[in-house]
Parts: sequence; structure tokens; C-alpha cells
Amino acid sequence: MECRIRDVLIERSKCVDLSAKFSVLKSVVFMDCDLEGANFLGAKMENVLFMNCNLNNSQFSQTKLKNVSFKGSSIQGISIDKESFGGITVNTGQALYLVSVLGLKIED
Repeated sequence: MECRIRDVLIERSKCVDLSAKFSVLKSVVFMDCDLEGANFLGAKMENVLFMNCNLNNSQFSQTKLKNVSFKGSSIQGISIDKESFGGITVNTGQALYLVSVLGLKIED
């Protein structure tokens, strides 16, 4: 909690229920990690890549995200503020899921 992590690769790690509240993460890559239930509440992230990670039920509320990618990761049940959307990259399926998180209904 409240740590600073910079220029790090975290690979094939099981970090279930990780608490990184109010932390600063800069140029960090999480690759093939299990981060289910991780708590990044109030964190500041810049140039962070979550590659093939399990982010299900993770907390990103009040988090400042700049150039953060969730592409290729599972994000079911993620908590994220709409203010953070401008700083993230997602794939099409993730975008559709996040639209539902915002409560937007899509009808044809």
C-alpha cells in the first residue's frame, strides 16, 4: 500500500487480493499474472500493461490511468470510474463489457 513501483516486469505471479491502494506504478508490465480481486484504489498508473492477466473483480476506482492497457486480460467484475476511461486501451470485447459497467444499454 502506498508504494512506488517503476520499470518492473512482473511475470507469471499469483497476486490474488493484492493491495496497491494509493500506489504509483510507472512503466510496469504484468504478464500472465493472476490479479483477481486486486485493489488499486486511488493509485496513479502511467505506461502500465496488463498482458494476459486475470483482473476479475479488481478495484480501479479513483485511479488515475495514463496509457494503461488491459488488452488480452480478463476484466469481469472490474470496478472503474468513467473518468479513467480516457487513459486505458481495451479490445472490442472489453469495450462492450465496460459499456455495460457504465449502465449504458445498447439496442438495435
